[in-house]
Amino acid sequence: MDYFSFGFLKDWIMTIDMTKYYNLFMTTGGIYVLWILAHFVASHLYVQLCTPLSVFGVLASPFLIASPHCQSLRWVIYEAGSKVSIMWGLLAGWVLGKIKTD
Repeated sequence: MDYFSFGFLKDWIMTIDMTKYYNLFMTTGGIYVLWILAHFVASHLYVQLCTPLSVFGVLASPFLIASPHCQSLRWVIYEAGSKVSIMWGLLAGWVLGKIKTD
């Protein structure tokens, strides 16, 4: 009982203009992926460099908070999180627009 034909799926995929979708992804989704990657990397670096898990880390914390590398990592974390939140809203609006017009 074969209800699904993989030949049909292959033929349907071959009719799609992949360059159009690739360009769309690279101009919109590529930026999204870069912000997610920046947030991920900055979050992990902040934990490693600015909040050491030790008694020394507790004592050094007031000095590390004001250091330039910790401030810049906090900026990247905040800005990347903000951009990703905005992009979720844009994605929701785009999907709703597609649903409304189709």
